[in-house]
Amino acid sequence: LHSTSRRQRQMCKETDAIAQNAANAVRLFKNDAYLAQTRGIPHFEIELGKAPAIAAPILRTRIRETVLNVNGVTGAEVDLTFDESGRVMGGKVQATVLESENVQIDF
Repeated sequence: LHSTSRRQRQMCKETDAIAQNAANAVRLFKNDAYLAQTRGIPHFEIELGKAPAIAAPILRTRIRETVLNVNGVTGAEVDLTFDESGRVMGGKVQATVLESENVQIDF
């Protein structure tokens, strides 16, 4: 949803809605959603306490699979980054939605 200058609500574009659904799916931890305990990525099992060289390929695959399971997403490429000083893993997903438009999802 977007607000206009008159504070009226407008619906967002379909591609924006799909991108938001994909971003939510990537950020959802397994057992975190009260009504959908099995949905989400098991971040605690994958990357916490593991060396980045071990965790990154597994996490990249899980994120790609998660994004591809979102309705409207037809392709996904995942690029992970790791900040050694802060031990923070992040990245972005380049997703193809509705078979033609590319959107970027940062996490």
